[in-house]
Amino acid sequence: MARVLDASGLLTFEITTHGQTGESLIAMIKEAQRVREEKKEERRKNPEASFIRGSFGDNGPDHHIGENAELLLRHPEFMATDGVHHKLAILRGDQLQTGQRTNEHILMKAESFGCIDTPLGITPSIKEVFSDQTLRLMGLKALIVMHRPVFIEGLPWRIGFGRDDSTLWLDACSAKPEIEWYSWYGFVFSLRQQPGP
Repeated sequence: MARVLDASGLLTFEITTHGQTGESLIAMIKEAQRVREEKKEERRKNPEASFIRGSFGDNGPDHHIGENAELLLRHPEFMATDGVHHKLAILRGDQLQTGQRTNEHILMKAESFGCIDTPLGITPSIKEVFSDQTLRLMGLKALIVMHRPVFIEGLPWRIGFGRDDSTLWLDACSAKPEIEWYSWYGFVFSLRQQPGP
């Protein structure tokens, strides 16, 4: 996967989907947390044995998935695909001034660069590419997938993932126009396909 910072300041990259469903992503995150809890419990019961074996699983991150994120991943708007190629771009929050990192302004800025809504169904592929370590190297803590908002109980949401202290999270993020984000968020858009010759 190539990553190129173009003249506009966008980080562009390409992915190919591999058929992962929302349910499989939910199961993967919950299984990671189950293993984490087992390791913590093992060390709590026998800290000396854990030290001798070098088992320091409790020092790793927790894994959290929010209830609304599960609803997004199970929503009809989430359509898993396999073998579909996507050209994407990340607009970094630190490229925008304070007061300009609202959803409304971010969408306007991205549109001026030729960006469009990202399909909700490619979230697993994006998350697979941008690990916690990769985000750290980029100077980011979280990414929001800028898909068409999904309404839950009358409120608009988009899905996002990142790290908060010692927890890796995947959760629903507000899509209200006035919501403002920190500079360490990144926003993932699809790039409008250019017509062929």
